[in-house]
Formats: sequence, structure tokens, C-alpha cells
Amino acid sequence: MKIFAWGIPALFVIALAIILLIGVTKLPTGDIFEFFFFSSIFALLVVLMINLVNQFFFYMVDTVVSFHQKNNTANLDRQPVKFLVSNQDTLKRAATIIWFLGSALMLYGIWLGKK
Repeated sequence: MKIFAWGIPALFVIALAIILLIGVTKLPTGDIFEFFFFSSIFALLVVLMINLVNQFFFYMVDTVVSFHQKNNTANLDRQPVKFLVSNQDTLKRAATIIWFLGSALMLYGIWLGKK
């Protein structure tokens, strides 16, 4: 989780360094460079954010399940705790699929949505 938390500020620092380097050296940039540069930055940001959210969701599910297994053993056979404990891997997979589909839609918008 720390990798993703450090990756987001690092991405902004790298992007700012590239922009400053281009400004200092006064290299000519065209529309194509700007499109690919900003699209790449946004695509990396989307991937980092989606992975961070996915890891946080895994952590939440694991924390809730371990809490109930340690402190709520009397109610492990009652709903909705029983559903959560018995289907935690399925919930994680379903969330990962939802994040994947959402990121695919965002990446489509970043790369192909511009006119």
C-alpha cells in the first residue's frame, strides 16, 4: 500500500520536473507531444489510484472479517456476518472486477475520448 501512496506524489513530481525541463531548455513541443504526455500522466494516475482503492478495499474486508472472528464469535453464523466471512474472497474478486471495468472506462476516455 505504501508503494501506491508514494507513487502518486512521485508521479506529480516527475511530471512537474519534465514540464520545467522543457520550459528551461525551450524545446519546441507540439500538440501530439502534449496529448501523449498528459494522457500518459493521467493514465498512470488512474492506474495508481485504482490499485490504491483496491488494496484499501482488501484491507477493509480483511479487517472486518478478523474483527468478527476474534470479537464476535457468537454471531458468526448469523447474517450478514456469515455472508461476509464465507464470501470474502468472492467479494474481493468482484470488487477487483468492478475497479478494472471502471479503470478501463477511464482509460478509454483518456486515450480515445478526445477530439
